[in-house]
Amino acid sequence: GDVYKRQEPLFGMLANPKTIDFDDDILLLINSLIRRTGAITPIMRELFGVFPKVFQKYRGVLGALFTSINLYLIRGEDFVREKPALLETVLEIAVEALFTKSKEASEADRAEGALLIHLCLQKYGDLFNDASLNKVYELTLKRMETARVTFMKVRLIEVFANGFIYRPAETIAFLSKIQKFEPLLKEITTNTKDLTHSYDKKVIILAYISLLRHPELLPPSESLVVKLIDEAADLLRRQMMMENEEARAKKEEDDDYDDYDDDNGNQQNDGQGNVDEEPFEEESPKEEEGENEDEFEHPIMAKATLVCANFDVVLMIGVGRSKGFTDDVCVAFERKR
Repeated sequence: GDVYKRQEPLFGMLANPKTIDFDDDILLLINSLIRRTGAITPIMRELFGVFPKVFQKYRGVLGALFTSINLYLIRGEDFVREKPALLETVLEIAVEALFTKSKEASEADRAEGALLIHLCLQKYGDLFNDASLNKVYELTLKRMETARVTFMKVRLIEVFANGFIYRPAETIAFLSKIQKFEPLLKEITTNTKDLTHSYDKKVIILAYISLLRHPELLPPSESLVVKLIDEAADLLRRQMMMENEEARAKKEEDDDYDDYDDDNGNQQNDGQGNVDEEPFEEESPKEEEGENEDEFEHPIMAKATLVCANFDVVLMIGVGRSKGFTDDVCVAFERKR
C-alpha cells in the first residue's frame, strides 16, 4: 500500500500524457508493480481510465500499453467482471490498433490489436453478447481483406480459432450464415503450415479439437472430420518435436553452466581447461511479430498442455461414431500417430 501511495503523484501525471515524455516509464512501473503483487489495486483500477488517452497520444500504436492492458486482463479478472464496460473499451482500442493508418505503426504493431482480441475471448468470451461477438468477427474479416503479411493473417485467423474454442456454436453459426466456415478452415490450413510459436500452434490445435468435440455443429462431411484430425495430429506432432528440442537445448545450456567458474564472476571453463574472460551470452533473435510477443500473458499454454495430453484416438473414435461415419474415419487419427 505504501509503495502505491508514494507513486500516486507520478501516476497522476498519466492523466495528461501529452504533457509528459515519460509516460512509457510510468507504464513500465505499473507493469512491474502488477507483476510483483499479482493483483490490480484500487489505485490501479483508477488508472485504467486514462489508458485511452495514452493510446490516442500515440495515434493508434499500443507500445508499452499493450503489456499494461494484457496484465489488467489476466491479473484483474474480478475488476473486469465487475465492470464489463471495460471489455468494450479494450475492444475499441484493439480494433483501432488493428486498423490504424498511423505512419508510425508497423504491421507488427497492428497485429497486437488482434492479440488483445484473442485475450478478450480467452478470458471473457462468456461476456460477449451475440451482437458484440458478430461485430468483432465482421471487423476481423474486413481486416483480413487487406492483410498481406503471413503473421498478420495468422493473428486474424486466430480470432476465429479462439471463437471455435470459447464460443463454438456462435462462431460456427456466424461463419456458416455468410458461407465462410469451410473457406476459413482452408485459410487456417494454408496459413499455419509454417507456424513456429507454441502459442500459435496450440491455439489452432485447440480450435481443431473444439470443433471435433462438437460434431453436431459441423457440416455432415466425412472429409471435413478427416481433415481436422489430420491437421490437429500434424500440429501436435510438430509441437512435440519443438518441445523436445527446447528441452534438449535447455539441458545442454544447463550442462554448459555446470562448467562455469564463478569465483570471479566472469570466467567460464570450456571443458578442456580453457577459460574465457566472460561467459557466452547469446543474443535473443528479433521476432518479426513484435517486441511485446515474448511478454504476452495468456491462458492458452496451460489449457493446451492439458487438452493435448488427452487428445487420443478414443476422442476421434467417439467423434466418428457420433456422426455415423465409417471405420476409416474412426481410425484416421490412429494412422497419423
